[in-house]
Amino acid sequence: MLLDYSEKGVKLDTSSSAKMEFTRDDMLICAVNGYVYAIHKKDGTILWERYIAITASVISVYVSDNDRVIAAGVGATHSIDLMTGEIIWSNNMKGFGYSEVSIVTTPSGIVKPLQLLENETDDLYLPPRYETVTQDQQVIIACSKGGAVAIDFNTGDTLWQYDCPGGGYRIPVAIIEPPNQELGRPTQLAYVGSGRYIYCLNARTGCLVWSVSLSWNVLGPGHITLASPWSSKLAAETNTAFSQNPSAQAANGNSSRRNKNNT
Repeated sequence: MLLDYSEKGVKLDTSSSAKMEFTRDDMLICAVNGYVYAIHKKDGTILWERYIAITASVISVYVSDNDRVIAAGVGATHSIDLMTGEIIWSNNMKGFGYSEVSIVTTPSGIVKPLQLLENETDDLYLPPRYETVTQDQQVIIACSKGGAVAIDFNTGDTLWQYDCPGGGYRIPVAIIEPPNQELGRPTQLAYVGSGRYIYCLNARTGCLVWSVSLSWNVLGPGHITLASPWSSKLAAETNTAFSQNPSAQAANGNSSRRNKNNT
């Protein structure tokens, strides 16, 4: 189901941003109190802002390499044009309520080393040459309220939904690993953590590959975090991730404590 957020519009600071020239590399995307903002890295000028959610939700954001901002919160995921702030599509994630949402996407292309031709020499002193293999379909994995939903990156259509059995209703986290024939991963896999459970899913189909329960300890908030060598390398370079900065999990826990104190 697609939602209409056009009545809120895009608010621009016409006194400054309308006169500025900028590229995607000049932009920093921020989200707070229901709004997504694009600001200029040079001086903090607001280039555009877009309302997407009520102020009670933490909004997760992700910028793709084809100029889309994926923003999610209050049980919905949105695709926003990076350069203009216009909403391209919205998916209300039917059945996921109004909780925080964690997001991750499959890459638009996978970088692979080129194979040496028979007449080429293997020079150990030269860096390998690479080619980018374009993916036929890019998938967004959005997680909330103990489940995961896959969304088509271009259309916003729901591709599959997986309700994590035994995972509870807390916000899950996910990592996507690229295919690797040598390691026995012929397809892209999504590892989803919810409660004390880990689920390995086919990122394209949502089919369960395996699942495991980790801890029987009933103490603690029950928020799980994930890491792998590959994802950690990427995170070390630029990324802020839920597993490193669990703001949404903290908000979920604070909300639960407030509700308990009010009863």
